[in-house]
Amino acid sequence: MKKIVLSSCLVIVLCASSLYAHDIWVTAKNGHRYTPGQVMTFIATVGSAFPVPEITIPLKRIGRSMIYFPDGTSEKLLWEPSNKMIVASMALKEPGHTLIFYEQKPNIITIPAKDFHKYLREEGLTRILEWRKEHNKLKEDASEKYTRYIYGIFHGGDRAEDGKDVQADAFQASLVLQPLEWPCTREEVRVKVVWKGRPLLYQPVLYGQKHGQFIKTKTDGQGVAVLHLKQKGLWLVKTIHMEAYTMPRKEMGKEYSYESFWAMLTFERF
Repeated sequence: MKKIVLSSCLVIVLCASSLYAHDIWVTAKNGHRYTPGQVMTFIATVGSAFPVPEITIPLKRIGRSMIYFPDGTSEKLLWEPSNKMIVASMALKEPGHTLIFYEQKPNIITIPAKDFHKYLREEGLTRILEWRKEHNKLKEDASEKYTRYIYGIFHGGDRAEDGKDVQADAFQASLVLQPLEWPCTREEVRVKVVWKGRPLLYQPVLYGQKHGQFIKTKTDGQGVAVLHLKQKGLWLVKTIHMEAYTMPRKEMGKEYSYESFWAMLTFERF
């Protein structure tokens, strides 16, 4: 079976009229900084205008969900619904960097051709548009299977170097946005984009703090992008990797010709 592999690393949050590219992110009720011993209430939500929550995540869609502590240990994280979000609470005892990860189970949707093209343009996946044109599929609706991976970094202690860092193997998903420096107190941070252990090279990256105010850059020949964090506050980074298939595949009783993998990373610069 032939396929074309296309990738785009983006931090763009779509307008509310876009129904097919909502983002998911994780934050906390009192921000991303904690005092060792503090009980943190983590929040995960979906929306098209970051950081405004719009849609509750169905619990049945939550797959693997973990919290990784500064000493390298980890535990499962249990969520419960609350208004337009899901929440989970846990005491964070150690200083250092704590990572939350959860996976949204795959889903398959069918998107009208016009809306699919708008979604691709907004996400920067223009090569998919070119592929559809080359294969005479511009008038066809698109069936897409998508999987999402969500990361959130939280910092405990007064200094960036307090405690031990989260182990690199905490970033275990198929698609990863991994900071090479912890971003909580830095104005410049490098992030590496990795797909199944392989860096994604020369991919566009957008990052920002609010819908409509994002900065573009690209990964280099090592799959690394540099983020310039001039302002303090909450930041979102997003990566999308998409594959287009010449012959449809079938799963969950549905056929699909496109498969996307999303990774979203949130952190707060203090």
